[in-house]
Amino acid sequence: MKNSIILWAAALIITFIAGYFESATNENYPVTGTFGIDGRKVSYKFDKVQYGDEPYHFFIRSDVKNLGGKLNWRTENDPGWKEENLKWKNVELYADIPAQKPGAIVEYRIKLIHAGEEYILPGKQVV
Repeated sequence: MKNSIILWAAALIITFIAGYFESATNENYPVTGTFGIDGRKVSYKFDKVQYGDEPYHFFIRSDVKNLGGKLNWRTENDPGWKEENLKWKNVELYADIPAQKPGAIVEYRIKLIHAGEEYILPGKQVV
C-alpha cells in the first residue's frame, strides 16, 4: 500500500514536470523580457499565437517617460513592412495589428526610441 502511494505521487510529479517543460519550450511560447533604460524598467511580452478574430493588441509596460517607438509588422508573403506608432496609456505603450485571416502568419518587431537611442525588440529577430 505504501509503495503504491509513493509510485502514484512520483507519477503525478513527473507528469506535472513534463507538462511544464513542454509548455515552456513550445514554439508558441511568448517571447518575454525586461531591460533597463536610465535605471527604469521596460518589460515586454510578444505573443506568437493570436486566437480569435479581434485585432492583436500589443503592449510594452514601462516606467520610462518620454519613451516612444514604432511597431513594424507584415504578413508572411508581404515583402514590405507596415508601421504603427506606439501610443501611451497609463504605463503602457501599445499598438494594434489588424485582425488577420485564420492561419495567417504575421511577423513583427518593435523599435523603441529614448533620448536619441534606439532599442530593437526582441533583439535582431522578428516574432
